[in-house]
Amino acid sequence: MVKPFILLKFILLCLVENLSANKAIINIHPKELVCGSYQTIQLDFSTQDMTIMPGGGFRFELPVGYLETKPYYWDKPQIDIMEGKGFVSVDEKNKTFVEISVSGARGGIVNCKFLKFLNPNDTIKIFYSGTVQSLAWDLTINAQWRTDKNSEWHTFETLPKIEILNQNMRTMVVQIPSDCKVNELIDIRVAAIDKYGNRVTNFDQTITITSQNKPNNQIIKYTFTEEDSGFHQFNNYSFTNTNFQKIILTIGDNQFTSNYAFVHNKEPTYNRYFGDLHFHTGTGEENNMFSSTFTGGDHRGNFSTAKAAYEYAKKSMLLDFASSTEHDTQYFSDNGWAISKSVSQLFNSPNEFTTFFGYEWTSKPQIGHHVILFKDSSNIVYDHRKYNTQESLWNTFEKNQTEVLMIPHVTWTQESHGIWNMPNNQFRRVGEIYSLWNNRYLIQPGDEPKRFELGLKKKWSYQYAWANGHKIGLIGCSDNHTGHPGLNNYSPDCVHAGGLTSIISSTVNRDHLWNSLYNRHTYATTGTRIYLDFKCDNNLMGSEYVSVTPPNIFVRVGGTNILDTVDIIKFDYQDYKIIYSKHPESDTTAFHFIDSSYQDSAMYYVRIKQIDESWKGPWAYNKAEMAWSSPIWVRSK
Repeated sequence: MVKPFILLKFILLCLVENLSANKAIINIHPKELVCGSYQTIQLDFSTQDMTIMPGGGFRFELPVGYLETKPYYWDKPQIDIMEGKGFVSVDEKNKTFVEISVSGARGGIVNCKFLKFLNPNDTIKIFYSGTVQSLAWDLTINAQWRTDKNSEWHTFETLPKIEILNQNMRTMVVQIPSDCKVNELIDIRVAAIDKYGNRVTNFDQTITITSQNKPNNQIIKYTFTEEDSGFHQFNNYSFTNTNFQKIILTIGDNQFTSNYAFVHNKEPTYNRYFGDLHFHTGTGEENNMFSSTFTGGDHRGNFSTAKAAYEYAKKSMLLDFASSTEHDTQYFSDNGWAISKSVSQLFNSPNEFTTFFGYEWTSKPQIGHHVILFKDSSNIVYDHRKYNTQESLWNTFEKNQTEVLMIPHVTWTQESHGIWNMPNNQFRRVGEIYSLWNNRYLIQPGDEPKRFELGLKKKWSYQYAWANGHKIGLIGCSDNHTGHPGLNNYSPDCVHAGGLTSIISSTVNRDHLWNSLYNRHTYATTGTRIYLDFKCDNNLMGSEYVSVTPPNIFVRVGGTNILDTVDIIKFDYQDYKIIYSKHPESDTTAFHFIDSSYQDSAMYYVRIKQIDESWKGPWAYNKAEMAWSSPIWVRSK
């Protein structure tokens, strides 16, 4: 005879097994889509062996952006205009029994509620017609189902996946070291990029690499393979001539050029390394599903991951260093911070690609957002809700003897701005003068690179900061929210630009880069690898020194286009003046200038502007790439 408790246990086990067998499934067709194309996709919901009651249903979420991210994601789902983009519908057989609605913070969640019983093995077909995201990666569609209006949502055991394919090659990114010795072996890194900035992983063309020297040093011919996945590094190349040199990459009738390298007679003491210290992904908030608020690392990064972003920075934009810096929102958990740090450490490769650990302290705009950057991974997040003033952070850093850089990230140009109210030259060593906030006010068209530079009396301006005791160097960042850090305007369809930081350092490892950041041996660009060497009496940019004689200023520039102007700007603690301006009408220049007007203390910095290379089209806007050096402070005693 079976004991009652054993029988009850057997019945419960059967119920659990039966319940676990009752799982709906969802499929998607097609499973491959070309990025940026207009498509109709079909999602099939099947009840399997279940009965679903009225009020039950399923929902799925498409990546939808807004403001500057809007062009990069899917058309917003809608149910009102059949001919409009993003229209969602149900198959003819079931359209009277399925109620479709749209929700979510971005309007990307499609809800499908059933108005009648669904029997076992019923199938509901939902159609979406719109533009596919322009970001090429494997996309998993968030999707859930429930049996009735009061039951919990269940995530599908297998979520539908689409492979978003890149378009054809639009340009080749060619990167060489910015400084090297004549006849020294260097590496050449090459990546194939489509018109949206995606790496062309199926690129299989033959390229020819030469130098601009006449005659050429070496000639390399290479056919890309499937294993390359659109990226290849060539080793053991060298320049036999000194001065500025470039690499020329040829494909058929098309030529693509590298950044400039300055080739020295002897081993250079310093090199210029380029990277992006400020971008956002959903990793910090663990890529939450079905958000009703702006979540995901921050309000616009939910559909990207730190791992993919670092991979993009390294293998597509060919950067030397990077740092994923999520916003410290209420959803940025301790676990999210731990994951973020572990991904950063995973990609750190000394002398090849360097990462740091950071987040964005997201205070009120009147106080000013800051990127909090750490050299090591042992630090915690100092949340802006607990540490709500700059002073509270500085006091805590001082008390804990924290090795940290607090990098101002200026946003709005408002007279009430308090970002420069109080100097702190211990922790605020460099500041972000260019990011997407300079670019188009986040909305096309228009670009104002000088937006945060100019204005002795404008409280958001770096000229205001320098005049009020802030001895701060300059960097540029992207503030990218689409998983594409370091992306610049390679085509009219690639509209999300952002700045780059150049760090002048002996090697590309964490200790040396950190020391150079702290010492302000940095300069900012609007996103290109402009070469800049700026010294006063042989002191690097960012330096402070004493001189009783007029400073001897040296400037060397290698542009990525024709140089329009190279300005030396002086602040004599009364006003800012352009004391020397050169119009090179070429892409390189070098000169000395002695400031004979020097009498007492002064500050100098260099500003570079290239010729306008605007795309001619409906979104044409002024696009003259720029660079700004960190200042040099000189005093007479």
